[in-house]
Amino acid sequence: MKKILLVMASVVFLMAGVANADYTANLHVGNDIPPAYTMDNTGSYLTTNGASETVQGGSIMGSILNSVPLPWVYCIDLYVTIPVPADYDQTIVNNNGAIHGSPTTNVNNAGEIAWLLSTYAVASEGNSVMQHDMQIALQAAIWHVEFGATLDTGTVDGTAAGLYAAYIAAAIGQSAPLADFDWLSPLNGDGKTYQALITTPEPVTLWLYGFGLVALGVWRKFRKV
Repeated sequence: MKKILLVMASVVFLMAGVANADYTANLHVGNDIPPAYTMDNTGSYLTTNGASETVQGGSIMGSILNSVPLPWVYCIDLYVTIPVPADYDQTIVNNNGAIHGSPTTNVNNAGEIAWLLSTYAVASEGNSVMQHDMQIALQAAIWHVEFGATLDTGTVDGTAAGLYAAYIAAAIGQSAPLADFDWLSPLNGDGKTYQALITTPEPVTLWLYGFGLVALGVWRKFRKV
């Protein structure tokens, strides 16, 4: 019995480890296209310094990863497009803040982005006017933290502008674990680089991890007998 439980725990932890490594997934980017607004790039991480452009980003609801519905999906790249709705059956997924496949690009200030999402993303889910304002503010804050880009507050209402300023101020010096999120590089075999995305991890990953802890606890209990 002890050997069986030990093997079970080992297999589950191995599966959870595989789920957290780079893997290829089928991503459907959903039907809910976020509202458009304007960002000015005043940072140093893009070649288009000083550009001002109308953009769209997060939360892209109605998205699915390997048959698992995603509560929200936010954009990581800026000024990079992705057709919506569409399927990307060779999407690269990892939990370490890297995007664009091989060679990978490490997301700038990824820990701070993770904190923004862990703090505000859940409350922003939905289609109410207030939730749309929260989604605009959160997406714009992500791009500000990552690229130094600034939201043109004249293109959004006062609520979104105020939330954006509050999110940026609150995020200073904060960080959350990158492994709490799935970092997505959508691909479909055509060789194009599409908008990199971030979402919550697949529930199966968390289930496997939790089951592994339970199995290990049972094994330890029988070990003492």
